Amino acid sequence: MKSSYVRGLCLALGLLGLVQPLAAAEPFGAASLLPMPSNQPLYPLVAPASYGGFHEDISPSDQPAPAFPPPPVGSGYQQAMQQSWQSAGTGNAMGAINAACCRPCPRFAVWGGGLVLGRAHLCDRPLTLDANSQQTVMGSDAASQKWAGGFETGAAWIMPNCCNAIAVNYWGLFPSCQGASVNATDYPSGIQPILGNIDRLNYNDGTTTDTVFNRMTSSSGTQTICTMSSYNSVEVNFLGNTQAWGLTPFGAGCGGCNGCAPCGGCGPARWQFGWLGGFRYFRFNDTFQMQSDGDDTIIGQTGDMDELTYGIQTTNSLLGLQMGGQAAWYLCDCFSLYGSGRFGAYNNYITSNQYVAGQGGDAFINAGSFNGTPYRFNSSRNALAGIGQIDLGARYQLCCHWSLYGGYRVVGLAGVATSVGQINQNFANPKTMICANEAILLHGAFLGAQYAW
Repeated sequence: MKSSYVRGLCLALGLLGLVQPLAAAEPFGAASLLPMPSNQPLYPLVAPASYGGFHEDISPSDQPAPAFPPPPVGSGYQQAMQQSWQSAGTGNAMGAINAACCRPCPRFAVWGGGLVLGRAHLCDRPLTLDANSQQTVMGSDAASQKWAGGFETGAAWIMPNCCNAIAVNYWGLFPSCQGASVNATDYPSGIQPILGNIDRLNYNDGTTTDTVFNRMTSSSGTQTICTMSSYNSVEVNFLGNTQAWGLTPFGAGCGGCNGCAPCGGCGPARWQFGWLGGFRYFRFNDTFQMQSDGDDTIIGQTGDMDELTYGIQTTNSLLGLQMGGQAAWYLCDCFSLYGSGRFGAYNNYITSNQYVAGQGGDAFINAGSFNGTPYRFNSSRNALAGIGQIDLGARYQLCCHWSLYGGYRVVGLAGVATSVGQINQNFANPKTMICANEAILLHGAFLGAQYAW
């Protein structure tokens, strides 16, 4: 009986020893058979350290993380996290696409090419008559400027907004002398000049003095004419909508022409409209020469004292403001048709010089208040003038940097002085006023290439 009591006491003590470790190991508080909340905290508390009477709170970031973070509650959280993750992925993908496809807007462009323009015929001024029939046998139109070659070049700085630019452009034509001649031997009674009262001029060939009219009238000699002009145009313009002017590739984003569309720009509309405003300097030089030889058909022989030359040279310097625009229709990203127009009002500073001379010296006036005055003088004046230009062309974008362009150009000048228009009608007066009411029309083709970077 006593041994049974001892065994029961030992079993009770053993069970008590097992209960204490199990309570300490329970992570959520003491074990209980009843559904009662535990009074133990969910996470272990950290006791603050004390140093000399002061205590320091530990930042939550320094707290040890729980072994098992609490899971999100509800579907709203999951949807928000999913949308955030998808948008982050999309942003990264679009950034990669933009980096691979889009290119920055070019900052500079240069271009150059050739052009061939002809001068439309002016009024035909009679110069030489058949001495018998008094019919015109040679006029100024016989030596009119036909087609002349030249070149064009320019450069542009494209502003950071990609839609505006400042452009400088130059083109010039440099035709050679256009000539015509008539021989007196082709007419039974010979030839004579039609130059107003040119008999008011005398010429001394070193042996005799005679009127210029008599010197130029011949039955065995010749008369020749030569006209020559040059044209130089310099423009500085501020341009609007660089796509309309062909300075930047067409389109926006990926899918532009040959992968070189700028990121941004003025929009991918098939119709593009641009404008310009700036100033222009245009220089037009015109030369006329009529030469005669009274006894043979060879002009320019050294020592041939009976040769005479009537020469006129005019220079028109036009400077003023202009404005205009250009429309481009993009049939596809790389090919466009365009038309542009520009016009302006200009001050035209004109100089003109005339002379009648031979190897014996200048002819001189033989009557009136200027009797004895050599016929060689210069004149100048200012006049109001205008310039209009129309270009119709096409452009093809070869690659990201190179493009080709070409088309048809018409340039009109009004209020200018031509050399033929200054032929004097009163050679007794060397102070003739410059006539500045002429008009010039140039037209022809141009072709060139452009490089942008």
